[in-house]
This record gives sequence, structure tokens and C-alpha cells, in this order.
Amino acid sequence: MFGLGWLGLPLAKKLASSEWTVLGTVRSQEKAETISMVGITVYPFHFPENSAPDALFESDAAIITLPPGKSDSYLALISHLAEKLASSSIQHILFTSSTSVYPECNAQVDETYKGVPDSETGKILLEAERILFSIPNKTISVLRLGGLIGEGRNPGRFLSGKKNIPNPDCPVNLLKGEDAVEIIAQLVSNEKASETYNIVSSEHPSRKDFYTKATQDLGLEVPLFSHSDMQTWKLISNQKILVRFPGFEFRTLG
Repeated sequence: MFGLGWLGLPLAKKLASSEWTVLGTVRSQEKAETISMVGITVYPFHFPENSAPDALFESDAAIITLPPGKSDSYLALISHLAEKLASSSIQHILFTSSTSVYPECNAQVDETYKGVPDSETGKILLEAERILFSIPNKTISVLRLGGLIGEGRNPGRFLSGKKNIPNPDCPVNLLKGEDAVEIIAQLVSNEKASETYNIVSSEHPSRKDFYTKATQDLGLEVPLFSHSDMQTWKLISNQKILVRFPGFEFRTLG
């Protein structure tokens, strides 16, 4: 696993508990020593200062959960990994992308939508997807995650006290971290063909309703929204992943 962060570490722990041998990377030696105590083999890896550890390319699957940073350095990192993956024995590559690859198009979108991202992060991730899909003779799973919430990412703190927030009536496209972990863990073992999946909650309350309640639940100052501008939005469909795993039920957002 490349990136044992907020999402990657719980995923690594779940896979390790399911009798997978898990190897992963973090940025510092200090963090590597801390995580190694929970039964995961960890390597410090900070690109471009050093190359990705060779041991991670001797596995059955590779999971990339590295968040995007600056365009040039992040895409150089993805290209570095893609080059090493192409010559490795790994057959299945999973990449956590984001629903930011879809623009605010005032419509419901699924994985077939071909719009141009309207954020820098979305553009970077769409190019990263393209790089990984270009690796020949591999199964590539691109997982477009909704906005992640959960322990350490309480949405009640995101907008508390802020004012003049746009798009109050637009639907939110969020995802509990536990759901992301569960779905990715299932895909590691069960995917045989290259696919792109939206992974996002089935609930899409309005931005105003969701964040107002989330701040109230924590006893924080509620955000104030502006209705003065034209609202832009998108609603991400999760039907493809629900067809793939028909028994799966997303957790409630509240």
C-alpha cells in the first residue's frame, strides 16, 4: 500500500486482520516505527528524495491512497509508481481518486460522464487516472471517493462559524471512511477487470441542512449560507458499485 494515512492505515489494518500480508509506506521513519507496532510492514518513502521500495512491487495487489498535492510533483510520483508497476508481477492496481474529477454541471453524473474538471485537484486526479490506466496487462480499479468524513474528520467542524457560504441547496456527495475501507477491501480480492467506480453515500441532503445539523450536534456556531448567487451542483450516482456489491448498505451520514 502506498500511503498509510487517514484512509490507508485503517484499510491496511482491515486487510491484515483478514490474513493478508500488508506492506505500506509513510513519509517518515518515526511514523514507520509507530505503525510497524500494529503488525504492518512499513517503509518510509518520500518522493522524489527516494525511490518506491522494491518490496512493495512483489505483491499480489497494489493500493495507492496518496492524496494529490502540487500538480507536477504528484503526477511525477504517479508516473514513477506506474513505471515500476508496469515491470512488476503485480496484477491488480487500486487507486483512490475523487469525485472532484466531475465538474459542477447541475446534473446527476455516473462513471460514463466525460466533463472537464473545474478544480485543479480534479484535473490532477483525472490525469493520474489516465497514467495508471495506460499500464498494460494489469487490472486497474479507479475508485472515485466522495468527500471523506468520520473519526478525525467531523463535518461539524468544516464550516462552523463561516458566513456567506454559497450553494446552500446543492446536494452533498460524502462518504464515511468505514464504507470506503469496506468496499476497497472487497475489491482487492474480487475484481478481475479494469473498472471505475463512484464510491459515495446514497444520501444527498442539501449542503445547508447537512452542515447546519452537523455543527449543531457538536454545539458549535452554525454556518450562514448565501442565496444571492446562482447555485452550481452535481449529484454523484453510486449505482454501479451497488450493482457490483448488491448486499452492501452505506452508513447514514448523520
